[in-house]
Amino acid sequence: MGLKIKQLFEVFPRATWCIAGLTYLQIDSVVIPNLRDALLKHGIHEYDPIARPFGLYVVGVQPPKHWIKPYKEPGRGIFKYCITFINGFTLRLVSQDNAETHRGLSINGILLDEAAIINYNFIQTVLKPALRGNVMAKYESHPMNYGFFYFTSASWTIEGNWIYDIEEKYLSMLDERRKKLEQYGPQYLIENPPNYLFLESTFRDNQKFLPADFGTRLKEDMEPWTYAA
Repeated sequence: MGLKIKQLFEVFPRATWCIAGLTYLQIDSVVIPNLRDALLKHGIHEYDPIARPFGLYVVGVQPPKHWIKPYKEPGRGIFKYCITFINGFTLRLVSQDNAETHRGLSINGILLDEAAIINYNFIQTVLKPALRGNVMAKYESHPMNYGFFYFTSASWTIEGNWIYDIEEKYLSMLDERRKKLEQYGPQYLIENPPNYLFLESTFRDNQKFLPADFGTRLKEDMEPWTYAA
């Protein structure tokens, strides 16, 4: 998620996206620490007027007055639920356990953490109807505008299996694009960017940042089918 937010920060000045999670506790204790670490790896520091005046974002506080403001500026009491960047790019922190309080948002995109534990009804009735950001902004036609990106481990419940719907749409889209390539040539693909992307990975893809015996311990402690998932 950190790399994606870096990209959004660079492309969407003054836009508002949301990071959605199960609870504010999950977002605060898991998502934000990981996000801070990821942004730091990309050279983006959290602002502190004394220690890091060169910082580019703040978490949970009102940003410096001289920073650029987002198109949809939050009320003063809402900044505690925001990550705000120097160019006005803003991330609203949204939790499923307070779903009704988020109705009426206007956002340019959604970042969903641990999507498999999020009820799809929350997504389709609260989050997706909010994808109606500033249509006059210069990034209105950008392919990532009104994007829906989710990051998750495997689903262990029937309710969480909606995450695999995107995989089916992705595979169907690839098949259709192959046909269009044969019919119209590569220019068609250039003029019509893909709408879906589905990527899978395991701990091995992240091994550089994990203990050397991480996989061995998982294999010893888990049922074979759980480890395989």
